[in-house]
Amino acid sequence: MKVVIKNLAKLNEIQKEKIKRSCIMGQSVLNWVEWENKIKASSFKENKGYTGESFLVLLKSRDVVIDLAGFYEKSSTVGWTTLNGEKTHINTYFLNTFEEHEVFSHITHEWCHILGFAHRALLWSSKYRSIPYSVGYMTRDKFVEYYSKPREESFVNNYGFSFKD
Repeated sequence: MKVVIKNLAKLNEIQKEKIKRSCIMGQSVLNWVEWENKIKASSFKENKGYTGESFLVLLKSRDVVIDLAGFYEKSSTVGWTTLNGEKTHINTYFLNTFEEHEVFSHITHEWCHILGFAHRALLWSSKYRSIPYSVGYMTRDKFVEYYSKPREESFVNNYGFSFKD
């Protein structure tokens, strides 16, 4: 899977760099067999009939295209995307303190909304087992695991930079 940044709006340069770094690092996680196996083995609530394996096929059929705009609000809202929409919003109140794994967790959560998956806002018990929350949390955890392991190989990302991870 490829992570492509289409647009970053209403963000300062430091915020844009954090998002780019998160996406560069996150792309390696999305292509890691251990992340794929975690998705395959999952059973989601509010899943539109998808199994973990069929959901992974859907995920891998598209690039993760980021069209992101910042907003600032002291609230519990990290961000939002309209269902089946293309524009994702991130609250810079959170972005400013988030680490890369938290930023990419939010991006994958919102990406699931772009793919048409919702969660019920008021039913907390099922909300956190919905596809957007489950995939976001699994990605966050696998991101931390991936980057906590020593690695020798380098990777080239879609921005043309080479990093040693």
